[in-house]
Amino acid sequence: MPSRVGPPTDTARPVRVRRSGRRCGTSSRDRPPRYRDRSPPARHGQRRRRAAGVVRLPLRHARRVLDLCCGDGALADHLPGGRWLGVDRDRGPLRGSATAIPLRDNAVDAVALTLTLPRLHDVDAVFAEIRRVLVPGGTLALLVPSASVRSVAELRSARLLAPVRRVPWANRSALDHAGWLLQAADFAVLGDDRVSFDLPLTSGLVADLSRSDLWPRDVPARVLAEVSHNLSAAAGPDRALRLPLRRLLARR
Repeated sequence: MPSRVGPPTDTARPVRVRRSGRRCGTSSRDRPPRYRDRSPPARHGQRRRRAAGVVRLPLRHARRVLDLCCGDGALADHLPGGRWLGVDRDRGPLRGSATAIPLRDNAVDAVALTLTLPRLHDVDAVFAEIRRVLVPGGTLALLVPSASVRSVAELRSARLLAPVRRVPWANRSALDHAGWLLQAADFAVLGDDRVSFDLPLTSGLVADLSRSDLWPRDVPARVLAEVSHNLSAAAGPDRALRLPLRRLLARR
């Protein structure tokens, strides 16, 4: 495994990688796809299923997909016919963790890790387990929140969420340096796409977001109260909170 020398510190303007692998700027003609979530505020499970739908696209041809840290199994609906296999510490068909997957070597040809990597401490052990259960040439699809801001709408949302954005993650490098982490674990990064979700801006959104894996674990009550105040003050008809995500595709 290549030695780590730390994430890149290039200060040039941000670039992203298309599925074709070409680098391009983030001009107004090259905007990332957006998804407007119209589900009721209390249905946070529906929002996780929408996020799982974004991960599902590059896995549609896989014969058997491991949904690691699957939670309530949001990805299962997108992979019918016995193609889905969920592993989670508390829920799912198989009980296990990201560092101790209860499967034999080369057991699956694809792995999905949805909104989970920034919450995990031992990333080296996680990627080692994923490499163990993946067949050679197998696919790993990641979906992580993004900490960077690249549009006016994202800047407005970031200001409303400023208190929670200062709360530390277990693995903050996974937010915007997930591609470097994959390369350091000897994965070949095939794609790094940026997507965003527009959530209806309502006063009850904080309780929903705190359960949706888009924030760090154990956010202090005072921080939640401050964010709730910000969102309540900004709430209104046809107003949305834009949350940027990054979808990465890698090969073992």
